[in-house]
Amino acid sequence: MLVAADAETSAWSGAARRWVLYDGRSLPGPLKLQSGAAALALPGPEPEAAAGALAALAGLDLETLDAALERRLRAEPSESAAARIQAARRAFASAAQQAGSARLSLASSGRRLPLLCGPEALGLGALAAGCTCFFAPEPGRGRGAAAWLLGLAARGGLSSCPASDENAALGAAAGAAAAGARALADLTAGSLAAAAEMLRCCAESGLPVVVL
Repeated sequence: MLVAADAETSAWSGAARRWVLYDGRSLPGPLKLQSGAAALALPGPEPEAAAGALAALAGLDLETLDAALERRLRAEPSESAAARIQAARRAFASAAQQAGSARLSLASSGRRLPLLCGPEALGLGALAAGCTCFFAPEPGRGRGAAAWLLGLAARGGLSSCPASDENAALGAAAGAAAAGARALADLTAGSLAAAAEMLRCCAESGLPVVVL
């Protein structure tokens, strides 16, 4: 299964053995598929659209999808969350129509497994790597991977420390690393050039700082 929302990921469509989900409004060109694989157009590029299509292919119902998205988007403004849920519903209906009777064959594992987006998977890797303190700019702490990590902070043994901006977050992380901690800094909304310069300084000083 491959979710291909842009030209770069669509180039990997030949690696998918069953399904390729792509943004139907901006298909970069014909997809090269393995025999037995099928392409399914999404009505938009939102991650929620991919979730809606996957839910339809897995044989879930709309109530289950809505409940899962409402839990996930509870920190989002109500208008934004409603728009994302609508995107998932449109993709759910579109995928069910396109796929017909074809569905994913999912065996029960007997336990619940998380479905993570890229930054969240990186954050989980940071916890597994032993990061003990998390520095994030105050404006970004309520959204995205930062909000998800903060929700896991108590269980993951992660101390949460607010910062005024991305540079302050990285500087504080460097200081914590110098004091012997393994620090994580959230730079997802900052200046790439400034972050690269600070990371270069950390590398030259031998300070192990993890960035998100």
